[in-house]
Amino acid sequence: MATTGKHVTDAFRYGRAFAAASLLALVTFAWMVTAGNFDFGRRIPFGGDFYDAQAHSLLAGHWEMPASVLRLEGFRHAGHLYMYFGPAPALLRLPTAAFTHSLDGRTGRVAMLLAFTVAMVALGRLGWRIRRLARGDAPLERREELIAGVSALVLAVGSSLLFLGSGPFVYHEALMWGVAFSLAAFDALLAWIEQPNGRVLAVASLLTLLALTSRFAVGIGPAAVLGFLLLGAGVARLRRGSAAFARLGLDLRDVRWRTVAGIGVALLIPLGVYAIVNMIKFGTLFSVPYDTQVASSILAERPATLAANNGSLFNVKAMATNLLAYTRPDSISFDSSFPWIALPTTRPTVLGNLRYDMLDFTPSVVATMPALFALAVGGLVAIVRAPVRAATATLRSLSLPILGAACGVVPTLVIVYITPRYLADFVPLLVLPAFAGLHALVAWSTTDAGRRPVTKLVVAALLVLGVWSCLANVGIAREYQRQHDASFFARGTNR
Repeated sequence: MATTGKHVTDAFRYGRAFAAASLLALVTFAWMVTAGNFDFGRRIPFGGDFYDAQAHSLLAGHWEMPASVLRLEGFRHAGHLYMYFGPAPALLRLPTAAFTHSLDGRTGRVAMLLAFTVAMVALGRLGWRIRRLARGDAPLERREELIAGVSALVLAVGSSLLFLGSGPFVYHEALMWGVAFSLAAFDALLAWIEQPNGRVLAVASLLTLLALTSRFAVGIGPAAVLGFLLLGAGVARLRRGSAAFARLGLDLRDVRWRTVAGIGVALLIPLGVYAIVNMIKFGTLFSVPYDTQVASSILAERPATLAANNGSLFNVKAMATNLLAYTRPDSISFDSSFPWIALPTTRPTVLGNLRYDMLDFTPSVVATMPALFALAVGGLVAIVRAPVRAATATLRSLSLPILGAACGVVPTLVIVYITPRYLADFVPLLVLPAFAGLHALVAWSTTDAGRRPVTKLVVAALLVLGVWSCLANVGIAREYQRQHDASFFARGTNR
């Protein structure tokens, strides 16, 4: 789409409104991740010390890590201990690790705040990009500035991004960085789909690498999109046809072998780097040998769980149970204190004869993020009904990114482990169609004055769902935080 001066001005106005609300959300996240005291330096076990120790190891020229840090999360291989968390967050700590050990164990909260910021920047860019796909160069109305701000608050406070701030644990930080880099990668991939460009493809490849090496599960999303693009470009070049791909929002009419090769390299680099690191740490290309984990020799139930799932913690038969757990609308409870919404009081129901490693008290996507879920459903309808792409990208161009994001939740749906933090894996899958639904709704509401009563009802319903989403995520995050005070926060020190 051509960029005009007016279009740049509209983009600035949209970004300004989104950024202002994001700043408020950032303060909320800072309050949450510090348990309300804004002390960013307090140490806790199973926190940022994992990545600090990894950074020091990398500076020393090796990958192994001390048992005093890893504890039961260590994996034994070739006489050393390694962690299964990817190295990207550790690489970001190299500048501080190179000069001091005094910050070891103190970087987790600041790192999560930075990851949250990256996620919000990526969400703002995605919101504007998808707005252009939905409405072209239509002038930005004043009400859309308000919508941009409200959407930023709901995305930040009314989603599982806020829940991750319930504790600066390494598990939460890995997820936060994985989601943040995945969202940024999806933005770059959409930019390439709109207008293929080598520099943009390189950025998408780098961001995909960072996502994969932060959290492999959610990083699969943008990697899958690169795979789909490679397949589409290769078939279009061989068969010299592109009509089928136009229905998916791709313009491959003039694709060249050079472009095909570029996409192949963009996919090979993140997958190759991940496989090399995995081989060094575990002796496998992509899998994680859970039988070598220290926890497997400490936790009494772990050997039986691995045996019941063919030596792994992944089982395709778990998909029905996990889908039910993460989608049922009643997986929530109520509390007498503000904000009145709490974690469910019962554990997920297991369907079939399956043995789980963890069945935590886990709410669902529908119960905690109903606003995003409703907009995503509407967005999918808008995408299907959008014009088939010709020369200009439309909402159809979201088809492959959404398919990729769906691939990113597959590991979450087949692991025999259900926990609230895994809800964050669904955020990219919800966000992409939700933005489409939001902007399609705005466009639809402006086409006919007779629709105003219906529009008011829809907007009112979405506002109620948005308020619920924010209260739900604040509530479950605070309860989770209180539950873990005794075992984690109370052991924090200022040494």
